[in-house]
Amino acid sequence: KRERERERVCVCVRGRHCSLFDASHATSVWPRPRTATEREKRDFPSQFVRPMSYHPSVPRKLSLLGCFGCCLGTDESQGNDLEPLTRGGLAGFREQEQQLNDTLTMDLARSKQSRRAAYSKLGHLHDFSIDDTDEKMAKWPVLPHPRFRLIHRAASKTIILVSDGLSDPFDDAVGTNVNGFGMEFYVETGVSEISLDITEIKRSWQFKLLSTVCNMAATHGGIRQIVDSLSVLSTEAEGVAEAITPDARNVFSGPDNRVGALIGLSDDRAHLPIPPYIDNMPLSTVKLVNVKLIQLPELAMIVNRGAEGRALLADLFAANASEKTVSSLIRSPVV
Repeated sequence: KRERERERVCVCVRGRHCSLFDASHATSVWPRPRTATEREKRDFPSQFVRPMSYHPSVPRKLSLLGCFGCCLGTDESQGNDLEPLTRGGLAGFREQEQQLNDTLTMDLARSKQSRRAAYSKLGHLHDFSIDDTDEKMAKWPVLPHPRFRLIHRAASKTIILVSDGLSDPFDDAVGTNVNGFGMEFYVETGVSEISLDITEIKRSWQFKLLSTVCNMAATHGGIRQIVDSLSVLSTEAEGVAEAITPDARNVFSGPDNRVGALIGLSDDRAHLPIPPYIDNMPLSTVKLVNVKLIQLPELAMIVNRGAEGRALLADLFAANASEKTVSSLIRSPVV
């Protein structure tokens, strides 16, 4: 379906390669690129172009002006090979583009408002945001890089580090849009185990664990469906062990320097539990998903017993509801 949508939106009627299209995504549609003519460079500069994104289930688009620009007239260097896909001309494209941008702006504002309202109910939402500017991180639906918020929960004496943007609507979707990847992730940890200084937060194992899981979700694109199907899943994350204190590292990290995490534990606390969904999102449902750091014996149970091991580990954590979703280096093992 995505290929059909892409062809409908982005391919000229004679199958010619549009030089304004992102070449890294064009190989499955066009056999070879061609060089832009001077006329195209003059009339349709690169600022009209939006890069194709990576999400597997939502058709994406280029800017209408950038994509169809060369089809609106004669390609003087190649002959009259390109035909317009619509007779509306540039004015029609500008109107469609403006309508799409207006809709995106409205849906984006509503999504941010709903997230902020949900996060504020959990505790004190700090004013600052924390950006991960690592160029290796996948692009989020709108943001060029990951962004996180910090929530202080006085009742449970914990800090929540939560993603803020995975559920934004896609800025290059074609047709029906959705609230991004349909989820936001969070790590909950004790107030004594994390600093409130942004520089220190970005060096912490909590931040590195959350950022790694978010990058996995953004790169994969279909984690929401897996969470819906399995309820709880597990992963092993690289780049986290180095941030764990040396005296605790051998409890959580093996020789390969990877740590284990359980994803999707529900909060069973009687007082102010963290809800499983973010309410009032404008386009589609959005889950609020816990990420819990687990110890090596707990990870071994999952490795050895698979889905049965995950379910048993979740039940063992559920025996202590107040600590079930909390990640800590100083907790007692459950295995």
